Amino acid sequence: MVQRIVDWLGQRSKTSLTVAGVILVSVIAVLDHSTPTEMTFTISYLFPVLLFTWFVGRRQGIFISFVCAFAWLIVNLTQLRQGWNPLAPYWNAFNGLVAFLAVVFLASAVKTLNAELEERVERRTAELQASEQQFRQLAEGIHEVFWMTDVERSRVIYVSPGYASIWGRTCESLYTAPDSRLEAVHPEDRERVMQAAMTSQLHGGRYDEEYRIIRPDQTVRWIHDQAFPIYDKAGVLYRIGGIAEDITDRKLLERQILEVGDQEQRRIGRDLHDGLCQHLSATMFACKIVEEELDKKSLPEAAQVRQIAEFIDRAISQARDVAEGLDPVKVDANGFMSALEELTTSIQSMHRIQCSFRSDSLVLIDDTATAIHLYRIAQEAVNNAIRHGRATSIEIGLTNLPERVILTVQDNGIGISKPPTRRGGMGMHTMRYRARMLGASFDVSAGAKGGTIVTCALPKSPVAKTVEP
Repeated sequence: MVQRIVDWLGQRSKTSLTVAGVILVSVIAVLDHSTPTEMTFTISYLFPVLLFTWFVGRRQGIFISFVCAFAWLIVNLTQLRQGWNPLAPYWNAFNGLVAFLAVVFLASAVKTLNAELEERVERRTAELQASEQQFRQLAEGIHEVFWMTDVERSRVIYVSPGYASIWGRTCESLYTAPDSRLEAVHPEDRERVMQAAMTSQLHGGRYDEEYRIIRPDQTVRWIHDQAFPIYDKAGVLYRIGGIAEDITDRKLLERQILEVGDQEQRRIGRDLHDGLCQHLSATMFACKIVEEELDKKSLPEAAQVRQIAEFIDRAISQARDVAEGLDPVKVDANGFMSALEELTTSIQSMHRIQCSFRSDSLVLIDDTATAIHLYRIAQEAVNNAIRHGRATSIEIGLTNLPERVILTVQDNGIGISKPPTRRGGMGMHTMRYRARMLGASFDVSAGAKGGTIVTCALPKSPVAKTVEP
């Protein structure tokens, strides 16, 4: 109601409002004259002064102030009693005029400040709307998911439309149930993602994780999720933003590249075994024949040829060890365990250190690609223990649990001073990547009595199918 009156007054002309002001002052003067002398209407005169200063302007306010002072003077002169000071009405009118003019200038100053404030608010609002529009155009135009939450992550402030295409769930469902985003994470990755989210609270809201999600159609997508802090002007963390992208195609390509590399290594291993080793064997037999001929003639060169044959025999053994390392896993059911046993034998013969294999039961890895990935993890861990850990004793362990197969490589080397970084070196990165490709967990820790323990836990049965490229 009040706003309607204000809007109506704002639409009137200055002339009509000025005439109305004079009429209003006249009404107040009539009321003031008709009431007893003890009752004053001083404050009532301020109403038209304020009203017309605000809605008409400063000049009209000054004019109305003089009209109010004149009306007040006329009323006081008509009510003048015998014995009163004749100058009192003029003094009161003058003081009233000063008060009215002061109110006019104060009201006009407040109105000017209010107008400037409204202009600033409108300009700032327009800037914010333009920025919001640009932000939404950017966020909605990219395939990646941009998200923003409060510090406690209990409320999703914004999520871009890419969430629906990648997660297979509506944005509204995330606003309604913020935990649904975490519930979509693959069960084998969920604990790690939750731990990363909690740890990020201690590091300014930052984290960088790769994990899998399960869409409603039960397909699995790989996600690269990065979070970053957002501070207010006082430097206080009050929001956390992030960008999540679908890297499934990249993961599939990396896996294909890795498998091609494994296949190439196996091909080279077979070529070494079937080609080079056979040529070296033929050369060694030729040396044996020459040695026998020289022996028959009792020539001293026979000893030199015998030594050459021994060198060739050692080269054959080393070439076979290399070939078996490049092509380790046989396709038969227990080929993986046999390959690990051969790895320990090869390490002992080549590096002259103690290396053993331990398994509490028979572990069958039917999938050759899985077996090769696990073997490469064990092989890389053993090589790291020898090259970097300077270990003299290494044990490869294989544990068969109801839900998981756990591969461990423990050494007595110099150990690690702190947990390795997520990036690490190339060997560490490759081991982590192979584990992720299998949906397995990977951990590197210090042993209780020194040295290093590398652990890879492989689930026996997947919970969802993998999306095809």
